[in-house]
Amino acid sequence: MKKIITVFSIVLLGACAAKKTSTTTSNKTDTMVADVERAQAFYPGMTATSFSEAKSLYEISCGNCHGLKKPSSKSEEKWRSIMPRMVVKANKKGASLTPENEKQLLAFVLTMRTAQ
Repeated sequence: MKKIITVFSIVLLGACAAKKTSTTTSNKTDTMVADVERAQAFYPGMTATSFSEAKSLYEISCGNCHGLKKPSSKSEEKWRSIMPRMVVKANKKGASLTPENEKQLLAFVLTMRTAQ
């Protein structure tokens, strides 16, 4: 009887874990789609790939020097004035951010400023 209960518990937990993973993946996909659509409203050429690259660039490049700031913590004007200075600082510390990377970073933070 113990074996049956143990097997049943394992199967039940496995089923719950599979359901949770599927739901989490679905939620991440839905969020990503919404973020890309938001970005496209501001930047019509933005694709899911370019948005994902911009997000990674933000997480890696900006997170390398300091904690990641919430994009909503600053106004659009403030981000536009801060970003060029931060890119210069990051490059002085060994990053190789190009003007195109700066545009990607700015597009990402400005898009995510309006995220809920």
